[in-house]
Amino acid sequence: MRAAGRHRLPGRHLHRPHHDGNQVPRAGHRVVVQPCARDRTPLGPAPAFGPLMDPTQAEALAVWLAEGLHQGRRPPRRLLAVRPLRASES
Repeated sequence: MRAAGRHRLPGRHLHRPHHDGNQVPRAGHRVVVQPCARDRTPLGPAPAFGPLMDPTQAEALAVWLAEGLHQGRRPPRRLLAVRPLRASES
């Protein structure tokens, strides 16, 4: 029996080891950010990052948010919360 007030919706969490192609470990901090205008109007999707397990990963994310995001660069693959298999890995 589940505790009152705790609901788990299937498919509504970032770590889904049962889905083919998710190559992300379970432990660590997760970050979700959404680009927005100065008035906070959303400008695009909210990418999810993590798990961040050491300070260098957090620093790499901070650098990308400060520089790469505004220059239109893609985030480092190792920081993404869902990493699909590459063609060579399948």
